[in-house]
Amino acid sequence: MNIPKGRRPVRQADDGGAVVRAAVPDPSVALARPPAGSSTAMPGAEHPAQPTIDTPKLLYSIPEAAALLSLSRAHIYRLLERGDLVSVRSGRSRRVSRSALEAYIVHLEREAGNECAP
Repeated sequence: MNIPKGRRPVRQADDGGAVVRAAVPDPSVALARPPAGSSTAMPGAEHPAQPTIDTPKLLYSIPEAAALLSLSRAHIYRLLERGDLVSVRSGRSRRVSRSALEAYIVHLEREAGNECAP
């Protein structure tokens, strides 16, 4: 019987009285952890709350929208309450469209242009 590293063989009796061998965790062996700062994710896999600029999604969750705009989740909800950012609902989920994010950015740029005007 091949026993994986960090496990030890144990004998247990099943219902028929026969002895069954099993491998259980060996408490004397420390669990291996990846070095700090290293990623255990598969290459190319990204956290859903960290979309990239070229992500081909049409609708974003609130955390994704917050990450794209570099804002907090709470700030996104305030923008939604004030009507500065538009969202849609699908069942119990609230999503922000790509076009709504772009419209909000255009709105911010216009406001910034008006503030800079003499």
